This record gives sequence, C-alpha cells and structure tokens, in this order.
Amino acid sequence: MPSACRAEKSACSRVCLLPFADDDQLAAVLSHEISHALAHHVSERMARERTVGHGLLSLSYDRQQESEADHIGVFLMTFAGYDPNQALAFWQEMEEAGHGRIPERYYPIIRADERRMQQLKGWIPLAKAAKTSLRRASNCARACRKSLE
Repeated sequence: MPSACRAEKSACSRVCLLPFADDDQLAAVLSHEISHALAHHVSERMARERTVGHGLLSLSYDRQQESEADHIGVFLMTFAGYDPNQALAFWQEMEEAGHGRIPERYYPIIRADERRMQQLKGWIPLAKAAKTSLRRASNCARACRKSLE
C-alpha cells in the first residue's frame, strides 16, 4: 500500500479514506504526512535502498521516519492553531477500533503502538509551550516596534 504522500510533490490520497471526528484530527494526519515531505523521507528511503542495490523495495516509512513525522506533525498542527491532543486521540481511536473502523489493508500502516503514544504524550506539551513562547516573543517584538515609532 502506498503511503498517503508517496513523494514530496504528490498529493495525499489515503487520508480521505480514514474517519475523522473533527478538523483537529484531520489536521493531525495531514501534518504528519506533510512532515514526511518536509523531512525528505522519500529521498532518504530511496538513498537507503540504492545503497543496498535493490532499488525501491518498500513504499512504507521505517519506524524512525514515522516517529519523526509524528514529532514534526504535532508542532505543525499546534502552530497552525489545531489541538495537538487530537493527534493522540486519533491514534488511540485507530488502535482501539483496529480492523472494525478502517479497511483491513490499511491497518498495519497506521498502527499506534505504546511507543508512539508515549512519544506523542511527551511532544504535545512541548509543542504547546513552543507556541506560547513564540506568541510572547511576537507580542514583545510588536511592543518594541511600537515604542520605536
């Protein structure tokens, strides 16, 4: 099964097949997929496969790339104004529902194991804090500009 974003310049396709409770959950998945493109995961995978000498053997990302996309994605969605807690909620729902909620052929691709859940729980407060910090810095910069006028 191809990933939702098979290459950096492709559009997401698999995402429309997943059930979303709200826009925040959709943002969680889209930001995750966009993160694969931002991190050049397709290029990394192609380079890795070339060094083995077999061409492109797998269309799926490895565990490290999935983790990196989760990490970047939580920050992207938070900075875009979406609730990062819904990323955790989405993956929990996917894991709990398993085969009953999503087509069976997609289930192995979107598993939410305990490691993924713990990482998300750790990154969400960091993303929220980073957004708050950026907002404060932005407000400070505005105040400084006004005082110089």
